[in-house]
Amino acid sequence: MPEEVKLNEEEGVIEVSSHGVVTKHDIAHSIDIVLEIKCNKGVDKVLVDTREQTSMPNTIEIVELFIEKFPDNMKVAIITSEKQPTKRDIDFAEVVAANRFFDKFKMFPSKEQALAFLNQSPVVSI
Repeated sequence: MPEEVKLNEEEGVIEVSSHGVVTKHDIAHSIDIVLEIKCNKGVDKVLVDTREQTSMPNTIEIVELFIEKFPDNMKVAIITSEKQPTKRDIDFAEVVAANRFFDKFKMFPSKEQALAFLNQSPVVSI
């Protein structure tokens, strides 16, 4: 399977490793596993490493899957590389997600930056 999902208890995140040819079904299955872990363990931070992807499905469909399935209180950090074939698609997905008010979906060039985003305290409005 081109995606592997596991709980990283040390970092307090759900990790998704995405590699090779990834289909909409693969992503939907990974989301289901992520939501199961969230339900069982209470973890609401997801770290997705896409640097080894060679292709991905339609960007709009993927963003719609995230918007439809992910609760508002979950944050998703995606690690990308300038060299990966899917980089432009993933960048576009971030823009589409932001335009649809799903601001918990951000891209980062390193695991450290992604974890920093996931561990930020939420901004409280007064």
